[in-house]
Amino acid sequence: MITELKLEIDKLNGKIKSPASTFRPTDKEAEATKMVVEDFSLASEIRNNAYAEFNNKSLLERINEDQKAFNSYQESDSTDPEFGWKSNAIRPITRNKIISIAAHITGSIIYPQVFAQNDNDEEDKDAAQVMRDLMEWSYDQSEYDKTFVYAVISACVNPAVIIEDCYLENYRTIKEIVGKEKWVSKNVLDEEYSGFKNPIVPIDEIFIADIYEPSIQKQPFIIRRKAITYSSALAQYKDNKNFEYVKPGIQSLFDENTGTFYEVQDDTLEGRLVEEVIYYNRTLDLRLVFLNGIIVTDAEQPNPREDKKYPFVKFGYEQSMIDSSITNL
Repeated sequence: MITELKLEIDKLNGKIKSPASTFRPTDKEAEATKMVVEDFSLASEIRNNAYAEFNNKSLLERINEDQKAFNSYQESDSTDPEFGWKSNAIRPITRNKIISIAAHITGSIIYPQVFAQNDNDEEDKDAAQVMRDLMEWSYDQSEYDKTFVYAVISACVNPAVIIEDCYLENYRTIKEIVGKEKWVSKNVLDEEYSGFKNPIVPIDEIFIADIYEPSIQKQPFIIRRKAITYSSALAQYKDNKNFEYVKPGIQSLFDENTGTFYEVQDDTLEGRLVEEVIYYNRTLDLRLVFLNGIIVTDAEQPNPREDKKYPFVKFGYEQSMIDSSITNL
């Protein structure tokens, strides 16, 4: 659905040669799929454009160049004898400056201060201490200190940094020993993957609608696209509708003319991965999940957050909104 894959067409009769999928969407599912494909086409065009703010480069070109500078990328030795003798050594000036900036910022503001007042505008030290303890506990759960450091470095290197704000409950099956050479299967909460989480989202996974809107919460829609293993998809979505039609490495492309899904091999998924696309729409209050082009949530599934906000925070060094990576600090 989301990649640049195309259906295989017979040149003689113009019919589709790609095998038809057994997935038959409802009218609402077909409409939702069509809407997401159209929105993605717009967002993809925005991301692939070149902008003066990026020195006439696209987002991905800008990211690649900046990360090379931070990692002191060294060109391969020339095969020309006239130039092969020259050294390609690079002084890590850019890297050292960024690490210095990150160290100063981290040391100053990594943990925000909490101050509380009662109804009479008097300082409430006990309430402030309780809130500090709760924040410290949530920080430990989400490894906030590491996320903060990496986020500051990423914001200095890339056009922006995006952090996802979420609370997860994941379970895994373990074998509990109940006797000599006896055990029973048991589902338990996986503490490593549960609780408050604030992972950094690679900016090339995010697609947005309005290139000149600095606030991510004002975006008409946001699309997050990434590849996950089939086992991860199974663990997260096995109980969802339509998951039975998801096949690793096989994309399902929707043809509007026939109203049918067709299966196409996607080499980028290596025959073992699944493309996960999560579509958020602020106006329609939607959070839709697609796996390899197949919708696995209800076509009208609302955003589960009570505040109805996108679960993303974004900041960086750019002050204009160009593509999915730029925002006000």
